[in-house]
Amino acid sequence: MESLIIVFLILLLNTELEHKIAEQQKIIEYYQLYSFISLVIFILLGYMIYYYRRQKKNELVAVKGENSLSVIEECKEEFESIYASIIRFIVIEKHYLDKGIDIAKVGKCCHINKELVNKALNAKANMTLLELVNNHRLEYACTLLLDDSNKTVDAVADESGFKTTRTFLRQFKSKYKMLPSEYRHIENSSD
Repeated sequence: MESLIIVFLILLLNTELEHKIAEQQKIIEYYQLYSFISLVIFILLGYMIYYYRRQKKNELVAVKGENSLSVIEECKEEFESIYASIIRFIVIEKHYLDKGIDIAKVGKCCHINKELVNKALNAKANMTLLELVNNHRLEYACTLLLDDSNKTVDAVADESGFKTTRTFLRQFKSKYKMLPSEYRHIENSSD
């Protein structure tokens, strides 16, 4: 009888244990399902936030683009007057011959913020102040090389506004692909 009770208790315990295991498995399945649904919701929320931010950024870029066009047009008009003052000062008044010409001096004499000098030149002529000055110095040097006074290269460099003859020679060769003496010889022999 005792063995029967023991067997009965064992069966009862097994049944109870199986019942608890089944409950635990249901709980585990529930948590797995809950975790999966939470993950899907989290991913969807993340995507919605990403999409919303991207859309706002695109709207902001579109608004900035429209504003930029009007700002660019205003800048072009402003740069035209700045460019005209720079050209008047450098070219017409022949300040390109001044060896000490620089952005600060041009800005001061033209009543322009010195940062705007190169911006205006770049926007209107696609060059810097130094390039503008050197181009006019070289053109002036060519007229000096061809006049009847037969000036030396050093004198031409000095009169043209170059600080050193070496800079003059380097700039001249870069632009005309020959030395000043060769230029003089070729131009005089073609007359």
